[in-house]
Amino acid sequence: MRNGSRLETVVELTGPGEEVRSLLASHGFPPPPWSLLRELNGGGRHRAAFSASGTPGEIENGLKALSKALESLEWRPSWEVMTREAFDERRKEFKRIGPWVIQECRGSRLPQPPGGRRLILRSGRAFGDGSHYSTRGCIEALEWLHGQGAALHRTLDVGTGTGILALVAARLGATKVLAVDIDPVSKRNALFNAEINGLKGVVEVSNIKVDALPGGWSTVIGNLVPSVLIPLLPVLCGLCDREKGRLIVSGFTTGPFPEVRKGLERHGLIPERVIQCHGWVTIVAS
Repeated sequence: MRNGSRLETVVELTGPGEEVRSLLASHGFPPPPWSLLRELNGGGRHRAAFSASGTPGEIENGLKALSKALESLEWRPSWEVMTREAFDERRKEFKRIGPWVIQECRGSRLPQPPGGRRLILRSGRAFGDGSHYSTRGCIEALEWLHGQGAALHRTLDVGTGTGILALVAARLGATKVLAVDIDPVSKRNALFNAEINGLKGVVEVSNIKVDALPGGWSTVIGNLVPSVLIPLLPVLCGLCDREKGRLIVSGFTTGPFPEVRKGLERHGLIPERVIQCHGWVTIVAS
């Protein structure tokens, strides 16, 4: 946002754990100072948005310092720079994702459970409000599988966050959906969202460890950061039904894509569709 000769810029960082939250406060960046706007947890990741207001030169120097700091880290968060207007657009009460309408649940008054391709979400600090490109890619993948006539009967959503992908699968005809997340905030939000969407009888939410789950799932979803996803690929692949199971993975950009693809192929799954959206990649493998 321009204010005379000043700009307001938002940087959104996504990475493992709460290292993201303290990154901009701990590296002694030059002016202008960065302030925390919003943070979300879930799926082994932490997403935080920071804003800074300054002259174009100050903003440019700040972004250069941020880029240099990210290159020095062992963990590599993804990051995106946008205007404050673009950030606020993502935070609107209603979001459209293809044929889907996602309504943010605000205040204490709960709306009536919707139907069809419409969901109500209370995200709080859980990841998955429908604005991130990895979430959008997974929704597109589920829609594609549904359009291909693929059975979504038994769907497993690993790192569910708000439960948005589990809810989409249930709306598309899954009769049993298990949404798992080790983060207690995410579990509470996913339970709440399943209830307000009238899907509590279909969607079960748990904090069970993934390696303790039985196999034979028709659809497995893993929208996770690369540092969590790649080591987990053998488990995720093994959870799919051997004959007709599909695995949807996302949460990574084009950089880690070759490593993710090799990991899938190493464990017997071949990508049948690759979805790219603003540098973020979603793979459907079988």
